[in-house]
Amino acid sequence: MYSPLMNSFSSRTNSQESLGMENSQESIFQSQREAALKRRRQYLRNSIASKSSLALSPTESRQSLSYEGFPSSKSIHAFDDSPSAQRQEIDSKIIQETTPIRNNNAPNDFLKYFNSIDWEDPKAIKKIMMQPIPKELGIVKCKVKRNKKKNQYRLYLENETGTDDKFLMSAKKRKKKATSNYLISISRNDLNKGSDNIIGKLRANFSGTIFQVFGSGRSPKDVDDFYDERNEEPLRKEYGVIMYDNCNEKHSNGPRRIQFCIPKIDANDRVIREWQPETMEESMIESVKASSMAAMQNLYYMKSRQPSWNEGLSSYVLNFNKRVSLSSKKNFQLITQTEKSEAVLLQFGRTKDDEFIMDAQWPFSLFQAFACSLSSCDSKLGID
Repeated sequence: MYSPLMNSFSSRTNSQESLGMENSQESIFQSQREAALKRRRQYLRNSIASKSSLALSPTESRQSLSYEGFPSSKSIHAFDDSPSAQRQEIDSKIIQETTPIRNNNAPNDFLKYFNSIDWEDPKAIKKIMMQPIPKELGIVKCKVKRNKKKNQYRLYLENETGTDDKFLMSAKKRKKKATSNYLISISRNDLNKGSDNIIGKLRANFSGTIFQVFGSGRSPKDVDDFYDERNEEPLRKEYGVIMYDNCNEKHSNGPRRIQFCIPKIDANDRVIREWQPETMEESMIESVKASSMAAMQNLYYMKSRQPSWNEGLSSYVLNFNKRVSLSSKKNFQLITQTEKSEAVLLQFGRTKDDEFIMDAQWPFSLFQAFACSLSSCDSKLGID
């Protein structure tokens, strides 16, 4: 016979048993998690002690593992193996033993070069931003500052003498565009389309995996049959194509893989072939996709240095030679793809929440390097 009292008691019993099972499973998971953290702390103590005879206290270990032992597999972090930095860099999300970018010149070499420029002459400024960085300057060290709310960025020449950094360029993400679109200017605040201070732009595809770097000028598709005087504006030049992919073939959440193609230059730093297509089919991106002879012969191919996985830290590892201090999926280093050289030609990495370093050298121009850095900061639906 059906009994409401018996049914209620049975329901409570089943509920209590289910709750007990959940608590038991939670307890097992918690104990496994604590055991994993304990093993990692012990590994870190042993690893550091073997390198620098530096031991971590339990408090320091807990602070170092503030992400609770579960790093983001996309983030890229610098690793510094000096004893003083070991304490700060334990939670490195990407660490790699590589040949770091180096500057053999004195810190003031490129400052003297830039100080010789007439900063009141927009044409002179534009020329310096667009032409390849002179080889004799070595590495040009810069900072990128971001205003996240307004989607604006500013590039500064880093001044190691203690005085203020020198402003170089700014960029702003345009609103109400189907794809990401950045205007790049030699003025701090003049970022209006059509301004003489605009020297180029960066445009992405819908998924954020391909970016095209353009100079100022008219698009090949912007032909006005009525206002034909507008057609007299020179066609824009193309300065590069940036392509993103995922470096982890088994998982979609691995670090990014970057390929950057820029026009080749001769011994006098002149572009061998100007990319100024009259049709969209002749564009640099279409030539690269088709592996055309023009692309193979007239473009430099750069690729990102790929991180390696450290089993002990359960993290990727990449060395920025003390230039980068915060982990981020935006951090990257570019090397040549067609040569065996391991020299880093461009590196970008986070130092504060809204501040980054950008170090570049020949054959990049500051404009190309800045555009590539902006692309790294943009969202990427296709791989993120």
